[in-house]
Amino acid sequence: MRPNPLIRVCSHVRSGTHFLMSILKSNYYSDIDLSLQVSKFGHWSRPADYSTHFQGGTKPGVCPWGKLFGGHFSAPPKGDDLNNVVYIFRDGKDVVQSMYRFLEFRSPGDAGLTLGDYLRQNLDWLGSPDVPTREGVNPVLHWFQSVQAWLRSSAHFIRYEDLKHDPDSVLAQLEQRFSLVRQNDSVVVPRKTVGLGGGSASRRVSAELSGRDLEFFHSIVPVNFRALVQSNPVKENTPGSASTLDEIQSLWPSLTEEVQKNVLNLVRALAASPVRS
Repeated sequence: MRPNPLIRVCSHVRSGTHFLMSILKSNYYSDIDLSLQVSKFGHWSRPADYSTHFQGGTKPGVCPWGKLFGGHFSAPPKGDDLNNVVYIFRDGKDVVQSMYRFLEFRSPGDAGLTLGDYLRQNLDWLGSPDVPTREGVNPVLHWFQSVQAWLRSSAHFIRYEDLKHDPDSVLAQLEQRFSLVRQNDSVVVPRKTVGLGGGSASRRVSAELSGRDLEFFHSIVPVNFRALVQSNPVKENTPGSASTLDEIQSLWPSLTEEVQKNVLNLVRALAASPVRS
């Protein structure tokens, strides 16, 4: 039997990257050494010891599926071949809350901020916390811009929530796209803790944002953005299709003027981008 082709996993930080890579390792690469030694990670101003935070491996500082990691790029690298890339997307409300709780990704000066203040604070990094920049974008906009950029690429796009609740269907899509052959009769999903900072393989999600924090989030991200973004949405449900337009039309009266503008900008940006198969 031929070995499975190696695929790369890209994502925004705190989006289930290690969860996906651990599933790929268990189901398609169990007989291959994909381990990678990682010494440091975290915010650029105070890199932390990776071995004290990573959970799921057997050796300190070693990620058993590290060679599957493609990066936390804020946009697809120009000129990079994305035919072997999977981009995993997670609900932005959960992402920004996870970023807030994971102190190693935050500037030391932000340590005393409330969640509401943190959402409105500009980050001093881009893509990954170890890349310093002064782009001047808050965590919500950072996530939204990144997901929008990847949506317009040819990478295979899956939702973290789909992977949690229906891994069989998600892996079936991956097998079809990348010609993968499963090494087990049934899907193996890790039940122990994997990833950085105690990320769990359980089906729990963060508490919902509420009040002014939720209003702020949706002043940037359209209310129905999560519903519109399905696995590989650019290929399966492009702006202009009946299902997308019907959903936007049904929700339109309930949206604020600011959110309506964001929806229009998103649709125009996606419509202007070529769809690549």
